[in-house]
Amino acid sequence: MILKKLIAGFSAAAIAASLAALPAAADAPEADENGVYGTAGIIWMIRDQWDHKKDLELDPTDEFETYTISSTYHNVNITGNGQYTVDMSGYHAPQDWLDVGVEVGYLGVLCNLDFETYTDIGFELDEATIDGKTYKFEKGLNEEGEPIQVLEDSEIIENGKKMIKIKNGYGDQIKSEPEMDTLAWTTTDPLTVTFTISGLPTDKIADNPDEVIEQVYGNGSIDNDPAEGEEEEAEAETEAETEEAPAETEAAAGEEAPAETEAEKAEIEDKKEADEKEEGSNTGVIAGVVAAVVVILGIIGFAVVKKKK
Repeated sequence: MILKKLIAGFSAAAIAASLAALPAAADAPEADENGVYGTAGIIWMIRDQWDHKKDLELDPTDEFETYTISSTYHNVNITGNGQYTVDMSGYHAPQDWLDVGVEVGYLGVLCNLDFETYTDIGFELDEATIDGKTYKFEKGLNEEGEPIQVLEDSEIIENGKKMIKIKNGYGDQIKSEPEMDTLAWTTTDPLTVTFTISGLPTDKIADNPDEVIEQVYGNGSIDNDPAEGEEEEAEAETEAETEEAPAETEAAAGEEAPAETEAEKAEIEDKKEADEKEEGSNTGVIAGVVAAVVVILGIIGFAVVKKKK
């Protein structure tokens, strides 16, 4: 009896423990099969949307999205708590924009994570290198207890995407040492940003060969694009070559055609002459036969008349 009570007690305790563990297991955030919780990378917009790359999945394009801007990006797979570095290179605003001191709408890092599930997540930028100069960013809380680095919703409204703006031509931007202006970057050199993630269930995968995600657009850099006018010249040359090919074919065909025609004419003339000779020969034979017949008939007639006499 005592044994049964002990067994029942142990069973009840085990069931209770299992039930108590279920909500925690169900609520625990998990990475995917590759250990990836999300992704992050640099996004930007030249003021008034002249040129932009507004999301990790979107191409960098001009204001009207009529062409893709040559550039290269290295995003990252976030596999846990730790420090990550992302970069972009190959693009800067046109020189005439830079000459007048054009501002950026924003330049920042977009983090694509399930922020609703990962309620304790920390996402802060550490430093950035822009046009060869390195900036260190302030972190933590200000005197009012608010985060110094402002976490904003993505421009592309989708759950789980937040960004921190480094440069911001429309409002307050990140505090840095040295202090940063709001002007657009001026070189195609790599623009790098290092940030730290915290609050995830696990630490990042060390030496992860799949951490970096490369995105290459167009020629990879505007430095590799044809100079102004060269592209039109190349297209014109291609069109000219395309037009010349049929012309050459037609010319070749035109040159061969007369040669073939003269040969054919000569052959026809020879055949005609041969036919005429053969026809003349046949006519002579027939005439000879007819004359012979006439002679024979005349002889026969003469003989008949003489016999009657």
